[in-house]
Amino acid sequence: MITTNTATDKQVAYALALLERAGYDLRHMDRRYAALGATMRVRSSMTPEEWLRSLTRREISEVIDGLTGR
Repeated sequence: MITTNTATDKQVAYALALLERAGYDLRHMDRRYAALGATMRVRSSMTPEEWLRSLTRREISEVIDGLTGR
């Protein structure tokens, strides 16, 4: 079995739901995403979903923790 370190579909879906609940734009990344770790280059070239899918499991866990206040 091949395992990867990329974010799981479940993590991405959960993070997107949290972003929506927090009032983030889900079509375009604005400066609010910088507080979650998205660089200017990422914000200008990716959608929120593309960015989340590009993260490692650890990185997306940190984003989720930031959104849930953990």
